[in-house]
Amino acid sequence: PLITKEYKFCAAHQYWNDDWTEEKNLSVFGDDVKNHGHNYILRITIKGKTNSDSGFLIDLQGLNKLVNEKL
Repeated sequence: PLITKEYKFCAAHQYWNDDWTEEKNLSVFGDDVKNHGHNYILRITIKGKTNSDSGFLIDLQGLNKLVNEKL
């Protein structure tokens, strides 16, 4: 069997090179010098055998903890 767990998150960034003048940063990056964000979806698919004791393919709390630590 397969199970897919979906995680949604947002992240923000801006483009800027400290070695450049403000004028050059604006020329190269335009409006992206301002903080702006993006929305992401991470899908993790697990394949394996179902645990006969729990009835689950994977410990979802453990997976959530791992994703939160790495993300």
